[in-house]
Amino acid sequence: MRKKTNHPTLSIYKSTWLNKVFDAHNNISGEILLKISLLFSGIRFTQELEEAGKWALPNYQPYRFSKEERLGREGDIVDIPYLLLLNKLLIRVKVNNKSPFQILRKNEDYVLYCNEEPIEKIVFQKKPDWYSRKIEDGTPIPRLGLSQHGDMLIVNASPGCEYFLHQDESSGNYRCRFCFYGAPNPKMPTLGQPETLIKEEDLLRLAEAVSIASKEINHIYLVAGSMADINQEAERYIQVASSISRAVDDRVNICCGSSALPKEASCELKKYGVGAVCFNLEIWDEELWDKICPGKSKFVGRENWIQGLTDAVDVFGRGNVMSAFVSGIEIMQPYAYSTQQALKSSLDGAEFLLQKGVISLFTLYWPRDASEFEEKSDTIRDYFLELSNEYHKLRKQYDLNIPNKFVCQDCSYMQLDCDFDCFM
Repeated sequence: MRKKTNHPTLSIYKSTWLNKVFDAHNNISGEILLKISLLFSGIRFTQELEEAGKWALPNYQPYRFSKEERLGREGDIVDIPYLLLLNKLLIRVKVNNKSPFQILRKNEDYVLYCNEEPIEKIVFQKKPDWYSRKIEDGTPIPRLGLSQHGDMLIVNASPGCEYFLHQDESSGNYRCRFCFYGAPNPKMPTLGQPETLIKEEDLLRLAEAVSIASKEINHIYLVAGSMADINQEAERYIQVASSISRAVDDRVNICCGSSALPKEASCELKKYGVGAVCFNLEIWDEELWDKICPGKSKFVGRENWIQGLTDAVDVFGRGNVMSAFVSGIEIMQPYAYSTQQALKSSLDGAEFLLQKGVISLFTLYWPRDASEFEEKSDTIRDYFLELSNEYHKLRKQYDLNIPNKFVCQDCSYMQLDCDFDCFM
């Protein structure tokens, strides 16, 4: 029997696509199945999305109108919301005009529909109050590398990743193959890059911004750019952590999302107020890791990365060390692993890390080129669900839940791990 859900799921069965999902996974709660359906199927563009885009936290990518949609409009693009909240579910907004889902106004509410049937009220995450504020010198706070996902503040002190700048003869550079996040961008000079250490005046500006924004959040995820020299990267993170921890009160928990740092650097981070680390290995399979994460392979090395994770458990404690994994890229071209290959590799790695006291966080892979993703959508969806479900069972076996002080349902918009802890 499917676990009971608060959602009126009978109306969802009007959709053949969703009917298949619910029937194929009747051991998983309806809440989780609804979230994964929205992540994969997306929602159709409606006037309501355009309306909410004026005040909601904006998506990284605006909606670009088709030739037909542009008729009678002044511009080609429009801001749309980034995140929606459906009861306890935080979900990233993806527009797909072939989706059975749409969001429409009903009286004063926004309501999720599936095949014209109302499902549930939703709310969009609004721009936080700090989003329109400036620090004392007149710099808008968002220009200082801050963003917010639910109740988590992302403090990106140095947005540039050096792996983009080092050239790999075979493929252009050493960036992770799924990632465009750390490409050099206009924020870099504002935040004092490309220097190894951030200037004191820039740190003070950043701390001022964080102090203002911290009133609206519960935890901070600190990122400061990957560097080719791991010791220089450690020095930068310690510098930023020291500054940020002094800008917030004890209510706010700080997690560091650096490369896998040496143990002595983890000790310094803890001394300066960091309570957890997330050293993202991204892919467990050793052969794929070299191909998908060439910079991490060249400049840190897989053995050193794993050693950094296990050493960090000695510093921060069991369950307060995490590693994110990009789920689904293994199945895509040019890697083309079978779902069973990918599942075995991911779960083997997850169990190894659990035995060491390290939590894995599985994040859904959304490629920029959507054509192959759409073609394999059902396969990747089923893989992601099975992976998340089996990993939840493993965590129960090892008595490890996601550390909600640092990662929780209120900020996990592309993951299911916290939802499994809540609903299963």
